[in-house]
Amino acid sequence: DLVSYSSREDSHVAFAMEVAGTDTSPSPSDKRQSPSAGERAPDAIKLFIGQVPKNFSEEDLHTYFSEFGSIYELRILRNRHTNEHKGCAFITFCTRESSLAAKDALHDTLILPGMNRPMQIKLSEQEAKAEEKKLFIGMLPKTFAADDVRQLFNKFGDIEEVNVLHDAQGVSKGCAFVKLSSRDSCEAAIAEMNGSQIIPVS
Repeated sequence: DLVSYSSREDSHVAFAMEVAGTDTSPSPSDKRQSPSAGERAPDAIKLFIGQVPKNFSEEDLHTYFSEFGSIYELRILRNRHTNEHKGCAFITFCTRESSLAAKDALHDTLILPGMNRPMQIKLSEQEAKAEEKKLFIGMLPKTFAADDVRQLFNKFGDIEEVNVLHDAQGVSKGCAFVKLSSRDSCEAAIAEMNGSQIIPVS
């Protein structure tokens, strides 16, 4: 089996900062679970949604996003002191695939009622920073566990996270995400190991 590595651009993931100059950290009363909250997958990602009408609630937004999969959390951003709606939100689907499908379908396309510009859907600032140090590894032997993947990448520096993807039955999909300690470590791993031959462990 060959191991291939994908940069964030190859994975069709767009990056952007959150709203500049605003306090987006939630107060306890700001955080709400969506009506269809479920279990969050380890590789799930949080998206930032811009161009949201200020009269929209979490339930209103839920209507536009629920078709893409189960939603773990949906939260309108509000000023922590005045509770004023900021015209933006965070959404986390239960799976990474649902998040990317929603972004691809709705980003810069759908104009919500009362708005003049289409919704902007991008990775949250926190997710964007994390993705810069994360590699997607495809074509792994399905016998590989997280420790096997770690052994492949230990020489490139500290490994912050390894997530081998599994299907609903718990069977490995033959791919994983590896989060290294720096972007330089990721680039070194790509340069040395992209397309290299892997011998399955016995």
